Amino acid sequence: MKKKTFARFKIVAATMVAVFSLFSAAIGTYAWFNSSSSVTVTGGNFEVYVAGSCELDNVRLIKFDYGTTTYGSFETIDWLTPETGHVNSYDYDYDLHSFGVDAMNPYDPVDRVVRGTSLKDLNCNAVYEVTFTSNDSGTTYFELSSTIFSVIKDNVQDILLSDCVDIDIFYEDDLLDNNPLFIVEDDDGTTSVNEYNDLVYYPSYKLSTNNKYYTWNGSSWNQTDEAPTGGGYTDRGTINYPEYLPETPSTGDYYHVLKTPLVLGDDASEIADAKLYYKISYLSSLKAANAHSHFYGNPKSNSIDIVEDEAITFTEGVPVKFYINVNYAPSIADTFMRDIYLNDITAKYDYSFKFEFLKSPRS
Repeated sequence: MKKKTFARFKIVAATMVAVFSLFSAAIGTYAWFNSSSSVTVTGGNFEVYVAGSCELDNVRLIKFDYGTTTYGSFETIDWLTPETGHVNSYDYDYDLHSFGVDAMNPYDPVDRVVRGTSLKDLNCNAVYEVTFTSNDSGTTYFELSSTIFSVIKDNVQDILLSDCVDIDIFYEDDLLDNNPLFIVEDDDGTTSVNEYNDLVYYPSYKLSTNNKYYTWNGSSWNQTDEAPTGGGYTDRGTINYPEYLPETPSTGDYYHVLKTPLVLGDDASEIADAKLYYKISYLSSLKAANAHSHFYGNPKSNSIDIVEDEAITFTEGVPVKFYINVNYAPSIADTFMRDIYLNDITAKYDYSFKFEFLKSPRS
């Protein structure tokens, strides 16, 4: 059996789906903090209550998987080189009652400080795509809440996962390419710099320098390291990515293309999931620390309302997707690091989600 090595000072959570029933869905989640090879796992619920003809259709996990390197019988995870990793998705397995993988990657505050990266660049978060369909067309009122349930601590130093995670929800409209948050407009006052970038959600390690000139010869684009010289050429300016070259240029038009996105996947579905993951990670990173839904605080909440009376329009047979992003709250998780180093600490999974679709708003 291969052995995997993990750096110390990492907070680790693993999430798996457990049980679906006919009338509702319960997803069990396992999570733990780990400072050594000794871990304890606890279970939890992910409840889905459906009103009217709206039905749960599918649940997927979308996460970032780091690359690995093998040295003899040891397999190491390449935490420091995310460019070797990929975003993957995992369907719920009804037979095994799980996604089959750990949902959240380790959170390492020491690594975050040393590398000078943001939380989103650590790729800790788990994104859950929850899909519903309806046999009718019309508007329902969506509510999402989360409630803490009691768990027994095995050791006095154990903590609760609800003490250190942030929760966000995003809708399909949030993830459209024309979302203004994904677009940085070019500043006309700085003619020598092109700030325009509508792939602003791409992490830096998924971009490479292109810096080539693309000239339209009448049927295709010629690429050169230097701008074309002589007559018959028209400088059309600078763009960031080759995919934004115009479809109907004029012969002699040329563009300076700055960057090239690295491969996000082997097929269209993998690329689509990668974009979903990076978009959600980016949108979550834009929120202020106190703008995420969470339980922690003084006093700590036993129940939180994440969404209230959100009008959702269903079209008969057309899936509607919701995206829940769960990530560590650095300001809270960092405070546990000394105890994690000194002890074998378990973070007990202790909260459940509940989806509700109502015929009329509660308020």
